[in-house]
Order: sequence, then structure tokens, then C-alpha cells
Amino acid sequence: MLAAGRAVRDQIRRRTQANLDVLRTALDHRSACRALQVEGGWSAVVRVPRILSEEDWTLTLLNDDG
Repeated sequence: MLAAGRAVRDQIRRRTQANLDVLRTALDHRSACRALQVEGGWSAVVRVPRILSEEDWTLTLLNDDG
């Protein structure tokens, strides 16, 4: 059971690292957005410019990018 758990953890680690790599590529040095330091977990926090409110950013992203 412990060996099976290790395999699952390794799969999760590879998947989350791949997702983070995609995010960092999308937010390259030309982007005004920045991914904050990742400390673990399933999600990353992205800092966006303060040109819109949080609600406006949310609606814009939903409407433009789904």
C-alpha cells in the first residue's frame, strides 16, 4: 500500500509541476501578470495589474477566456 501511495504521489507531483511550468510559460517576462511563490497545494496565485477590480477581472476572464 505504501509503494502504491508513492507512485500516486509521484504522478501528482509531475502533473502539478507540469501545470506550473505551463503557467510560468504563459506568464513570461512580457506579461504584466506574475505568479507568486508557490508553497505547495493544487493552485497558484497570480498577481494581476490593478487596472481592474477583482470582480471586473473575474468577469473579463470568464467572458473572454471561459
